Parts: sequence; C-alpha cells; structure tokens
Amino acid sequence: MLDADDATGALDAERVTQELANAFEELISVAPEQWHLFQPNWPSDHHQSMLDEPTGERRD
Repeated sequence: MLDADDATGALDAERVTQELANAFEELISVAPEQWHLFQPNWPSDHHQSMLDEPTGERRD
C-alpha cells in the first residue's frame, strides 16, 4: 500500500517507486508469460526497433 510521508500528503518518490517495482515484480512472477513491453525499454531494444522498421525498400 502506498502511504503519504506526512500530513500534507507529500510522497517520497524513491520509496514509492520501489514499492511499485516490488508490486510489479510480485504480479509478474505469478504469470510472466502474460507480460510484454510494447515499446523499447533498453538502449539495445531501441536500436533493434530502428532496424526492424520498414525502410521502403523491397525485400525479396
């Protein structure tokens, strides 16, 4: 559960980010085959997606 750090409701971004990562880790571990990124996540993924894009050239 995400909690406010003080009475004003200000959140500690680092703690909340870690809590979200922990929640995703738990959910993904239950059924990892159901999770997929629909966009590049790592620099190497971005480079590969650029190579996969159509160039307008005909491939035989």
